[in-house]
Amino acid sequence: MADAINIIIGLVIFFFIFKLLFGRSENGNEARNGRGRHLVNPEDVTTINSMFPQIPRSAIEADLARTGSVNSTCERILSGEIVIPPEPVAAASPFNDSNSKSPLLSKNTLKDVNLNNPIEEPEKIWKKTSEERQVDFSKRKLYMYQQARKRFLENKEKQKEADAADNE
Repeated sequence: MADAINIIIGLVIFFFIFKLLFGRSENGNEARNGRGRHLVNPEDVTTINSMFPQIPRSAIEADLARTGSVNSTCERILSGEIVIPPEPVAAASPFNDSNSKSPLLSKNTLKDVNLNNPIEEPEKIWKKTSEERQVDFSKRKLYMYQQARKRFLENKEKQKEADAADNE
């Protein structure tokens, strides 16, 4: 009888030691993928990203893989310990050239165009090529700017008239 109790106690101790060394913890975030990094739950990444939208998902995933805990990742973000990788520099685009085919594509469109000559509203038709769409977008932008300027000047004129009427 004493030998049976010793065997049962030994098996129970062996079971707990085995579970401690090789078993998965109750918290699913602490599971490891075999390479020393934690498995990342996409729901955890979404949760943290909704709390901190300025932090890129890749940085959140990397920190969650390292720490394995949503709480510690949030604390690291709040304390400024999360290193945000620099954004990649975009390749040169033909639309960013200063020697564009159309003057409407330049960055200084609103400064270079005579705002006293009103233009007609551009057509609202989807163009076939991206270059045509870009030109159409620039024309629409210029038209909207002219309309806003016109409204501003009208309101300014009304304000001057109201001030003149108040002074009399």
